[in-house]
Amino acid sequence: MDIGSKIKIKVNSEHIFRGIRNSRECCPIALSLKDELKVKEARVNYRFLEAVGEGAQGFLFFTPDEIKDFIWRFDAGLEVVPVEFEIELAHIYKEREYRNETN
Repeated sequence: MDIGSKIKIKVNSEHIFRGIRNSRECCPIALSLKDELKVKEARVNYRFLEAVGEGAQGFLFFTPDEIKDFIWRFDAGLEVVPVEFEIELAHIYKEREYRNETN
C-alpha cells in the first residue's frame, strides 16, 4: 500500500452485532478494518482510522464523512445498517516510532 491508495471496506451485519458502542477498538468499523485488511489491531476516531499489521507496521486512513455519521449513530444507540465505504491511506509508520512521538 502506498500513501494515497484507496481501499474499499465493508461493514456487515455481524460487525454491527459484535460491535461495542463508544469503543475505539471494538466498534463495527474497527472490526471491519481487522477483517478486510487482515491486521491485528484497529482503532477508530473521527479524524483517522488506524490499522496495525505484522511487524508493528501501522496505517492511518482519513475517516470519510459518511463513516463519521455511522460512528455517531452507532455510539448514540441509533439504528445502523451494513455499509461499504472507501478509505484513503494518509500515513504509514512503525508502531513503536508513532507511540514514542505521541507520548
